[in-house]
Amino acid sequence: MEKSKSIGRQFGDAKNPSLCAVWLTEAALKLHTNLHFVVHDCTTELKAYFLYSIPRHISKRNPQVRLPMVEDSQGAVVCDPHAIMSYLVNQYGRESTLYPSEPLKRALVDQRLFYSSGVLYPLRRQLVRMLPEQNFAELLMQKIDDVYESYAVLDQFVANNSYMAGDHLTIADFAISSTIIVLDARIAPFHIAEYPNLSAWLARMSTLPYFLKLAEDAKAVYLQNLNYNICYWSPLINKKKCLTQLKIPQPDPSLRYKY
Repeated sequence: MEKSKSIGRQFGDAKNPSLCAVWLTEAALKLHTNLHFVVHDCTTELKAYFLYSIPRHISKRNPQVRLPMVEDSQGAVVCDPHAIMSYLVNQYGRESTLYPSEPLKRALVDQRLFYSSGVLYPLRRQLVRMLPEQNFAELLMQKIDDVYESYAVLDQFVANNSYMAGDHLTIADFAISSTIIVLDARIAPFHIAEYPNLSAWLARMSTLPYFLKLAEDAKAVYLQNLNYNICYWSPLINKKKCLTQLKIPQPDPSLRYKY
C-alpha cells in the first residue's frame, strides 16, 4: 500500500463533519496532514479558544475563525473545507480529475460546491444550532422540509451522471456526501424509492476504499454534537412535547441505505 505524503498540519473542530470532505480529498490524493483538534464547549467560547490554541501567525490570517484550516509545508494557510479541497488538488494533484482544469467541467464542479456551501452546509448548521424558541417544533420541521427539497435537487444532479458533476469523481462528491451522510443518519432519513439516483450515487461512493471509515467518523462526531445540543438546551424546552409535535417519520430500516 502506497504511503501517504505528509504536507503540513490541519486544525479542525472535533464536532464538525465538514472535516470529512477534506479527509476524503486527502485520501484520494494520498496526502496527509497532522490533525490538531480544537475542542470547544459552546459557540461563544470558540473565538477565545481558537486564538489561544492555534499559533498566532496562523490565527491572524483567519479572522473569520473558520474551521477546518490547513497550513501546508510551504506556509500557505487555507480556511473553509471547500477552499481547502480545491487548493489541495490544484497544488498537489494537478493531473487529477478531482478538480478538472477544462473551464466548463470545472464550472460544473464549482456550481455543485456552491450548492454545498450555500445550501447544504447552512441547513446542517442551522439544524444543530437552532435555539429553543416558542415555535421551535414548527421551525425545525420547516428546516427538515428544506433538507428533503435539497435531496430532490441532488437526485436530479445525478439523474444522468455517475457523480455529482459528471461521469468522474470530483471534490463536489466529497463536499456533498460529507453533509448528506450526517443529515440522513439522524435528521432527515430518506427512502431509496423516493431518491433512487441519490441512493445509487451513495452506493457508488461507498465502493471507494477510504469512504466507509471516514463516513462513519463523520456521522459519529455529528451525532455527538447533536446530542450535546439537546442536553445543553434541555432545561429550556419541553423535549417530550417537542418530539411529540415533530412526529418525524421513521422509515422502514429495510429501505434505508446502509453505509
